[in-house]
Amino acid sequence: MNADQVRVAVRALLASGVLPDGRPDRTWGGRGADFACAVCSAAVRSEELEIEAYFGSQVYHVHTECFVTWQEERQRG
Repeated sequence: MNADQVRVAVRALLASGVLPDGRPDRTWGGRGADFACAVCSAAVRSEELEIEAYFGSQVYHVHTECFVTWQEERQRG
């Protein structure tokens, strides 16, 4: 996905409630573990950086670029 497609996907996921629109309780960053990105659905591979965003007991695995876009769109409201 290119940056515009990620932004459109984030907006749709926020609007539908699939992605939380609040701030994560905590985050962790590290090497990907082949989990599907909660934004773009592509695997976050071991050679990529991954953000784990924790909302209570829910964990969202996302590419760093997808996480940044998610947080930008969340703040826009």
